[in-house]
Amino acid sequence: MNLNKNIYLGLGSNIEEKIANIKSANNKIASIENTVIEKYSSFYETEPREFAEQENFINAVVKIKSSLKPEELFIKLKNIENELGRIPTFKYGPRIIDIDILLFGDEIIETQILSIPHKKIVFRKFVLIPLAEIDSNLIIPGIEKNILQVLEICSDSGYVKKLEEVII
Repeated sequence: MNLNKNIYLGLGSNIEEKIANIKSANNKIASIENTVIEKYSSFYETEPREFAEQENFINAVVKIKSSLKPEELFIKLKNIENELGRIPTFKYGPRIIDIDILLFGDEIIETQILSIPHKKIVFRKFVLIPLAEIDSNLIIPGIEKNILQVLEICSDSGYVKKLEEVII
């Protein structure tokens, strides 16, 4: 089992028991074959982006290693969302759980179902701040800047408040 890729996942919830939803997703991620969780960020309360007329989110980032290919991992993560009761509504709408692949090693992937690094990573402080907590020197492929450098130029003015609780 080759676990040499550092993979970063963004998790978010704004329906029902938000923290419990993220913890449940994390437990399911930990049970994916050939996958190991390396590190967790704190939880962050954040304002919704794109569609503002909904509850605030709780967001977190998890660093994993996996021998799965990006497409295989993506399918596993979508299955976890479904198992936890995610019902597709509309783009940027409320959701019980959202799991995004933010970074997959130093890979740059652009397919119909996958965009890695995540297309909006540089525009979202609710992703950059927990990423910086895990590894502030992490370089974003294709941009060749580390997380702190990207945070300095990020124009996102949304509310991001660190909570005391962590995922574990």
